[in-house]
Amino acid sequence: MRVANPIGYQASYDTQSILEAIRFGKQNGFQAVELHLLSPNFQPERISSAERRAIRDENFILLFHVPTNFSFFIDDKIRLATIERLKEYIDFAEELAAYAITVHLGRSMPLATQGKILRTWELWYEQEYERLYSSLKDIGTYMQGKRLFFCIENTSEMRYPLSYEVLESLLPELPLYLTWDIGHSNTLDHDEKQREEAFFLRFLYKVKNVHLHDNWGKVDEHNVIGEGNINWGYYLELLDSKERVLTLEIRPRELAVLGMKRLLNVWHHNDKLTK
Repeated sequence: MRVANPIGYQASYDTQSILEAIRFGKQNGFQAVELHLLSPNFQPERISSAERRAIRDENFILLFHVPTNFSFFIDDKIRLATIERLKEYIDFAEELAAYAITVHLGRSMPLATQGKILRTWELWYEQEYERLYSSLKDIGTYMQGKRLFFCIENTSEMRYPLSYEVLESLLPELPLYLTWDIGHSNTLDHDEKQREEAFFLRFLYKVKNVHLHDNWGKVDEHNVIGEGNINWGYYLELLDSKERVLTLEIRPRELAVLGMKRLLNVWHHNDKLTK
């Protein structure tokens, strides 16, 4: 196998600035970095005009990850404020000539009843469908004409039946894209994993970012590549394309360097992982 994809790592709590994240990436052989906006160090209000120019001058592939406390399944006033903040992040990423920005849909709110946990999408399906549909349609319309790819990641909330319905409807017609987290898919039981993989294979042309980390199939551990049971040869061949970035979502960043070495071993040793 020949590696076509740019390979990046995710910077978060262990990085003090965007420029530092880029320089660490360059020093360690990465071609990209995904900046997790949970970090206060990456917030647009903290990045001066001069630093923004310097970041662009580095000519390095940038991706962004929206804070994971965002949700489209929430009170409308809060949801609409969330979308406005999301647009500010999109504008920031676009100004820095970033490649992609990734978002979680956010969890539908839980309600305990008679020993069971129900979620608002189960209780008020039409309302929650409309909230998600209108949110993503608004963002998709906002993305028209932008170079940036807006990507939705496969987390638990993407697996709600209504989420699949909304995505099936909007992905073909709007500039909305996908981040496929391979580690997340690996934690699913057999039937749900098959369903999720079938969805991503159907929309493979929409996958612009791929999150890579390992686990043993039960818990989302974010282990180093090789510390789990994922068949990396299969996924690397399937996703091989210069049109999508492979992002090692392994922390701290020094372990992402090890993860990249192991990935390259998969390519260089006929799909067999060597440590």
